[in-house]
Formats: sequence, structure tokens, C-alpha cells
Amino acid sequence: MQQHFSEIATRRDVRRSRKCCNHKINLRDIAIFFASYTISGHYISSLVMWLLLQFVQHIN
Repeated sequence: MQQHFSEIATRRDVRRSRKCCNHKINLRDIAIFFASYTISGHYISSLVMWLLLQFVQHIN
């Protein structure tokens, strides 16, 4: 999933880098960073929610 997402980000950046070659590395790094950050953030938040639900069920 993460690899697929970064590939999409890289493909998007290839189109952008033709317009501005100077920012090629920066845009690619930022795109991959945001992609991986959002994916990991989503997994962490869902994991925390699951743990909270388990905890609440255990108390009740």
C-alpha cells in the first residue's frame, strides 16, 4: 500500500518536475513524506481507537 502510494506521488512529481527542474528533489521528498505521514497517521489513529474500544469493553 505504502509503496503503491509513493509510486503515485512520484508519478505526479514527474509531471511537475518538467515545469520546475530546480524543485524536483524537494517536491518528490515532500510528496513522499506527506504520503507516508498520512498513511502512518491513519494506521496509528485507527490502532489507538481499536485499543480504546478493547479497553472500554474490558471494563464493562
